[in-house]
Amino acid sequence: MAVADASYTFLYVDSGNYGRNSDGGIFNNCSLGKALVSETLFSLPNPAPLLNSDRVLPFVFVGDEAFPLRKNILRPYPGKFLSNERKIFNYRLSRARRCVENAFGILASRWRVLRTEIALNPEHANKVVLACCCLHNYLMKNELGKAAKKYCPVNFADSLLPNSTIKEELILR
Repeated sequence: MAVADASYTFLYVDSGNYGRNSDGGIFNNCSLGKALVSETLFSLPNPAPLLNSDRVLPFVFVGDEAFPLRKNILRPYPGKFLSNERKIFNYRLSRARRCVENAFGILASRWRVLRTEIALNPEHANKVVLACCCLHNYLMKNELGKAAKKYCPVNFADSLLPNSTIKEELILR
């Protein structure tokens, strides 16, 4: 379970759950999920106005269908026969979710140990995953100002073309 920002850095990582568990089940059992449900998460920013607007909105997490609908979690509308307004909402939400998907893609493409089952006991495997995430964040943050980014070059992650189609760039190397 992880939270990533628009710069593809991980803000929260809870490693150690097995892949056969659903995202919703993992969320309900991780520290972030428990804190959001009990409303004891104190580090969320206060609601703030949108850029160039007086409209104040809360900060939220973006999830998929497996996540519960909560005050600070947005998830897509379910179903196939949706109004245009709901289809647009779901589309825009999926664009926001692409940030975390790209963060995972960059992480897995650069740290080959994450591409297959890690042949270690769960405690050590958990430490390997967390170390990869820490190194990923370090490289993402410390290479942002450099002209020639080697860890995550320009257009390394998926991007949106002007006609609203996705240009898939992420290639496992």
